[in-house]
Amino acid sequence: MNTISAYVPDALATGFLDKLKLLDSLNLHCLETSQEELPLEQMPPEEVLPLRNLLYDTGCCIAMHRTRVSGLPPESLRRLLRNTHLMEIPSLLIDPEGCEEKEQDSFFRAANSFNLGLLVENRAGSALSTARDLETFLKRYQTYGVQIVFNPLEFVKLQQHPFFHVYYNSRMKNHIRVLRINDGLYEDGRPMPPAQGNGEIKELISITKARSFDGFFSLTPYLGTGTRDDLAQVAAWLRQTLKGL
Repeated sequence: MNTISAYVPDALATGFLDKLKLLDSLNLHCLETSQEELPLEQMPPEEVLPLRNLLYDTGCCIAMHRTRVSGLPPESLRRLLRNTHLMEIPSLLIDPEGCEEKEQDSFFRAANSFNLGLLVENRAGSALSTARDLETFLKRYQTYGVQIVFNPLEFVKLQQHPFFHVYYNSRMKNHIRVLRINDGLYEDGRPMPPAQGNGEIKELISITKARSFDGFFSLTPYLGTGTRDDLAQVAAWLRQTLKGL
């Protein structure tokens, strides 16, 4: 089964219902959310329940929620985890920047107690830039079942081959839960439409399918203009590519 999710920033749709309507216009049902636009660590349950009910009414779900770890007070952490559970969000995409190991462990233990999946993503210039960074992180926190959001464009920014060098030679293949559908150029990291850059995105889609990938493909408005049409075009390209496999 091909599960496709999409991140809809406020620049494309401000309200939660508007985000779900945009999702529906793309014939998609899995939304990605972020701490900046859905501050679950601050929201009381009476604000969260109506959003959960909207998901029920529209037949949608939230595939993952992005949040920081560093500097999150204990009460905010408890509220984040309770609300994530209440919204039936299966996974948290965490940003480990500036986070001490003890703080990271505490967060992971708390998330595991709620049976929440934990995800990290490679990002050029961060503590998780390279495949080696990711492998080291996974090994350090292996008891928590951390998985990976694989971002080809961020590897391209480092002038690395996402498939032939990173994926093919890495030991993290079985830990990839999400594949970002994006592309770009080695020369300047400039985003490009899928299969028009150096991201080897077709090869990545093909190999994940060949390995019985049960995660999901993620769409973000990553191109320069960041319009609804951009998101729709990438979704259409992905579907056509999947049909050809």
